Amino acid sequence: MDSLAAGFTATAEIPGEVARMILVPRSVLYSTGGLQLVTVVDSAGFARARVVTVGRTRGEEIEILSGLAAGEAVVLDRVGAIIEGTRIERKNG
Repeated sequence: MDSLAAGFTATAEIPGEVARMILVPRSVLYSTGGLQLVTVVDSAGFARARVVTVGRTRGEEIEILSGLAAGEAVVLDRVGAIIEGTRIERKNG
């Protein structure tokens, strides 16, 4: 096996699966009754509270292990103050 001298670089390929995870801003989480929740916008445009299981914190984001699917719209403003069933206007961008 050849060794690499100091100051040189090499490229390595590490086999394995790429982990896919859902990250949301920590600020969208709120708690009630010992549960962690986020508010999502359903397909009809209404607010729905969703119980989630959280994982590791990564800076200002937190990993969602269950309770939220990739691509679901999460409410970013007035977290925890929006009443279930409120019509939500989506802003893109």
